[in-house]
Order: sequence, then C-alpha cells, then structure tokens
Amino acid sequence: MAGNTTGLFKQWEGICTMGETLTQTLVMTRPRAAAERFVAGLSPEVLAGVKVLYSPLVEIEPTGTAVDLAQFAGAIFTSANGVAHGPDGGGRPAYCVGQRTATQAGARSWNVVLVAQNAQDLIAQMARHPAKGPLVHLCGAHRRGDIAGHLADHGTRVQEQIIYRQPLQPLTAGAAKAIAGEVRVILPLFSPRTAAHLATQLGAANSAVVCAMSEAVADALGNENEFEYVWIAPTPTGDAMARGVEMWLRRDRLS
Repeated sequence: MAGNTTGLFKQWEGICTMGETLTQTLVMTRPRAAAERFVAGLSPEVLAGVKVLYSPLVEIEPTGTAVDLAQFAGAIFTSANGVAHGPDGGGRPAYCVGQRTATQAGARSWNVVLVAQNAQDLIAQMARHPAKGPLVHLCGAHRRGDIAGHLADHGTRVQEQIIYRQPLQPLTAGAAKAIAGEVRVILPLFSPRTAAHLATQLGAANSAVVCAMSEAVADALGNENEFEYVWIAPTPTGDAMARGVEMWLRRDRLS
C-alpha cells in the first residue's frame, strides 16, 4: 500500500498532485441501492465531471425467514438491511449501529434507544446498561464479531436470526479496467469482507485512492496490491466517508 492516515483532513494536500486535469472516476462497490444513496449525498459541485461506476461486490438477498417477535423484548440491528427485511417493531426497543440504521428502524415503528458507531461501541454501551429481557439480533449471514456472545457475558440474552444473505460478486469489466488504468480512481470501501474480496481481484492499482471506513477495512486489503494511497476515515460513519471522498474529488479544484 502507498500509506494510510487517521483522517486528518488538512494533511491531504501535501500528498496530492496539483494542476492535473485528468477526469476522475468514482467506483462504488456497495450494493447498488446503498451506493446510489451514498453518491446522491455527495456535493453536486464535487461530482461535476466525475465518472461514477457501479460495481456491487455484494448483493443482498432476503431469506424469507418469518420473525416472531412475541418472545423478545427488543431487537439489535447492525445494518439497515436487517431493518428492511425484518418486521415492524410495534414500539419495541431497538439497539442500532449507525444513524441510517436507527432512522430506518424508527420509520418501522421501532423505539430506538441506542445508536452506536459500530459493533464494538454497541457492545460497550450495552455492557454498561444491559437490556431487560431477551433480544433478537436480526442480521445477515455474514457479520463481524460475536455480539450475542459478548452481551451474554454481561447479562443480556441475545438470539441471532439470519434474515438475509450477502453473496459476493465479481468486479464488472468496466470497474476492473478503470482501477487498472492511469487515471485516478477514488475507491470507497465500507467493510473488511468487501475489501478482502476486492483485493483478490486486482492486479495493478497504482492510480487508485482507497477511502477505507476503518483501519480494519484497510487491513483487509492485505499487502498484495499497491495503491496510490489508502485513506482511513477518522470515524467509521457514512458522513466521514462522504467527507473523505469529497476531499479527494476536490483535489484538482484547489489553488
């Protein structure tokens, strides 16, 4: 890798080449709907002249599993996908990772009582304030960490229920060509699983700037590929990622 940073935004100017006029490309590897929402939230001024390529490396497939909430006092959601493919909450408490997940849960009649930055933060907060009654973690087949196990150690019973799958997908030919080209590509990566999968498909990526949501995402890239730069968001949030992507896309417009 070319390097990484903890996300101090003012430091980036020294590593950018000034005066270039090459058209930039933004390659989005999230599931299509999530990728389109992310792009829609970026500044239109920053996106002017930017080519956006969509190459989802993960698809979301609901399992169709019926969820009976009668035996649970509330639910844990570590992704908005869990909310989307789960039942309405009927006023039950919800413990959420991420503001978007919390917003979606509120719209589905869940009473959001906790919004954590990531799974580790959720575990830490719930360890200090254990939930009453058993909870259900409505989740995907692939997830990081043993939330149920950690919370059980602190007195909260949690049952995992898989309600969607996340099969991996290959890079599109267009995305692979862009990443291997000479024109700078901005490549946001939001999960370690996606980053590791991407790394297995890349050859040369010397013109790609990776915007990683966390150090774990950056680490998952391994050492087989050489990137122009690996930038790490200062906090693992969508807002921080958007700021980072905009920062890199603005590089030709500063004087």
